[in-house]
Amino acid sequence: MNKKYFAYLFGFCALLVAVASPARSVVDAVFDPLLADRGWMEVNFDGKAPNSFRSCGESCIKVITMDSVSMISKSFPEKLADMPLLSWEWMLAQKAPRSDLSRKGMDDRAIAVYVAFPYDPKRASLAEVLFRPVVELFKGKNTPGRVISYVWGGNAKRGAFVESPYFGGHGIIKVVRNADDKPRTWFSEQVNVVEDYQKFFDDAPDAVSHILISSDSDDTGVVSMAYVRKITFQSLSAKKTE
Repeated sequence: MNKKYFAYLFGFCALLVAVASPARSVVDAVFDPLLADRGWMEVNFDGKAPNSFRSCGESCIKVITMDSVSMISKSFPEKLADMPLLSWEWMLAQKAPRSDLSRKGMDDRAIAVYVAFPYDPKRASLAEVLFRPVVELFKGKNTPGRVISYVWGGNAKRGAFVESPYFGGHGIIKVVRNADDKPRTWFSEQVNVVEDYQKFFDDAPDAVSHILISSDSDDTGVVSMAYVRKITFQSLSAKKTE
């Protein structure tokens, strides 16, 4: 096995685990019990200060990042044949940093909504098949397989696809908003998850397993506040007109 595959393994395990590590103490770090009541779980990373996640309404999540990085995850089983459109609304309190999403150590993002897919051995690459037993040993059989990250941040153009610097061909970033988009404004987003998956993986997914929300400032050390609300899957009939 080469170093690239081992890097994939450890990065994969850190991101896609749906059961979090115990939270580490940091000033103002909060995981709101109301979010836990709604099915959200913390996903923290060893050696990294966690973000703060708070409820800001029935379907709203406020994320504060301060030289920190962590995620929350929620089981979100959805059959994509019926509901391929993912929609949500989000807002930043200040502009996103001009980070480079393609480079480790420079890839901070103000806010991201991740879509994780069930592991499918029929679609898996050789690397995925070889490492799957190790992933399941550490993280369980329900650990997702591939992931798309819808990001507000970075210096790439809106709509651009960026290969994840941590997962190689097993995770993709789509830049929905970047550092040029204005803060303190709610934006309504809608993406076709099936089409985005096909563009990168050259295949069609059947279902979604989890939704994750993250913010990342451990490279730039900035303080940032973001809001995400109304995350839903919809049928093609709900597609927005340009």
